[in-house]
Amino acid sequence: KITAEYISKTGQDDHRRHDPMFNEPLFGQINIKIAALKKVAAKNNLTIARLAIAWVLRRPEITAAIVGGRTPEQIKQTAPAGDVALSAGTIAEIEQILAQ
Repeated sequence: KITAEYISKTGQDDHRRHDPMFNEPLFGQINIKIAALKKVAAKNNLTIARLAIAWVLRRPEITAAIVGGRTPEQIKQTAPAGDVALSAGTIAEIEQILAQ
């Protein structure tokens, strides 16, 4: 949900103004991946947040995912990701996007 416009409106002391992940060219590259991941999420009837959480939790070395939320509604939206089982094809598609 963070856009270039959002970053431009943050204060000069906001860490994102100086973080390469939130500045070009990396920011644009990340947003291309996010757009592709949103399509994968939609194909699986998931939000991008649920897709991300399910992808992390499917890894055997991960025992928990710390997911922050500012409201109880955000937690209600993301908590069901713990029950999502991604197919091998979906995992491969995600990993291909991330590798680009």
